[in-house]
Amino acid sequence: MPMPDPSAPPRSLDAWLERLDATSLPISDRQREQLHRELRRGDRPLRIIAQRLQTCPALTLALLREANRHAPGPLGSDSEHLESALVRLGLSRAATILQELPERNATTLPPALIQLLLISQHAQHQAAGLFATRMARLEGEILCASLLFLAPFWALAQAFPDLLQRWEARVIGEHQPARTVEQDLFGVPLVELGQALARRWRLPEAVILSYQALGQERDALIRCLRLARRPGTHPLQRLQDEDSEQLRWLTRPSHSALFANALALAAHSAWDDARSLRWQRLTALYLDLPLARVQTQTHGLAADSARLLPAGPAWHPAQALLWPAGCRRPPPPEPPSLLSSFFRPEQWSRLCERFSQQPSAFANLPHLLASAAQALELCGLQRFALLCTDRQGQLIALHQQGLPPRTPRLKADPGHWPLLPQLIAQSVLVHVSPQRNAGLCRKLPPAIREQFDGRHMVMRGFDLGGRNGLVLFGDQHGMPFSDRQLELLEKTARVIERGTLAFGRRGAPATAAAVPPAP
Repeated sequence: MPMPDPSAPPRSLDAWLERLDATSLPISDRQREQLHRELRRGDRPLRIIAQRLQTCPALTLALLREANRHAPGPLGSDSEHLESALVRLGLSRAATILQELPERNATTLPPALIQLLLISQHAQHQAAGLFATRMARLEGEILCASLLFLAPFWALAQAFPDLLQRWEARVIGEHQPARTVEQDLFGVPLVELGQALARRWRLPEAVILSYQALGQERDALIRCLRLARRPGTHPLQRLQDEDSEQLRWLTRPSHSALFANALALAAHSAWDDARSLRWQRLTALYLDLPLARVQTQTHGLAADSARLLPAGPAWHPAQALLWPAGCRRPPPPEPPSLLSSFFRPEQWSRLCERFSQQPSAFANLPHLLASAAQALELCGLQRFALLCTDRQGQLIALHQQGLPPRTPRLKADPGHWPLLPQLIAQSVLVHVSPQRNAGLCRKLPPAIREQFDGRHMVMRGFDLGGRNGLVLFGDQHGMPFSDRQLELLEKTARVIERGTLAFGRRGAPATAAAVPPAP
């Protein structure tokens, strides 16, 4: 079996927690110096110092995590806001934590991280205007929880910058089911990952309860969304009369963090689509205010947020308030995989040399296919199957990799599916994408079609002479292929094809075979 690639994204919840727990968010040297000056202002009240430090999300997260890491007692004794964390840590320890944060120029941060930090700051501003003024006693908790709600995904954007961009391109841009995309990209639902990491980091309780509302308590949230669509005035009074338990659930103060972030995230795509309207209605129900008033207030708060935040490369939804109704900001296109993220030229060349040896270096067919699988994995294929013809002319999978553990061995009858013998006869790489061969997947057997993402996949036949043939189907969890990656896959396939033919001719006179240069 090939060794797991340490640079590849994790696929299980435990692996994600370990990886993201070890990820530190950087700050710029200029920002570090400004924050050090704030910490040295001992004449200022701690509340004011906390407000100034909270302008740096990375430091806010680091201080809360450190304060609660060694907190005595159960989770209920944790610091729920930054002022409480500073009381527990002291300004000297806070300055040490600030100094330990890694340094990186703000212009070199991953764009996905820059954008997420802006969304979190926008959400905090929405929370300040919509909720904190109405629940002044909980102002610190509301503002801190609203800022840190997306903190688990700050670490994700820092460690794997392209994954969230892929999620946005597919879920927002192409309207694919979020759960399916998340399984492809992350191996776990994002809500589950966010909640688990919030618990591990002991983030404010409002953050954990917000993820709980999106996960385990989703049915209660859906009931409230439906109620928010009902016409009439004073809906909370009606809810008190009809279902007082549902009213208590809805009016939890912790929901302010969820609603503020939902409004900011929805506005990131559009102000007037169904997603934004859904959360605007729910916020209006929560506050017992008319929908039009909530919409006006959220628009004004967005404009204030854009004025207060420093100008940068990130998109702020306040810009879209000037657009005509119905205009949308298209999500960025899904980027192709970078060859450098998975390709190891030395390993690839050694495998190619093994296939080029005469006589064949392989003892049996499983040995050959295991080496072929290693070579294909080095080309970026994350899910693939190699099907070979048996004595009856049927195609049957001799190697499957990356498919769900209980997936039965793939089989296909070339006599019923004309595309399969065509692939074997042509022996060239076929690339399927929305722009190229888009309808080809419909010509595959259902058992194969269901295992791969028909938007971005590759298939190739190998003509081994006579009735023998080998067919490859593969994808990378729906991610696009770059031109260089397709070139690498075709080179690798040709090497495998020559090596397999040589294996079948064991005992024949040896002939030299050239190893192609690594890209």
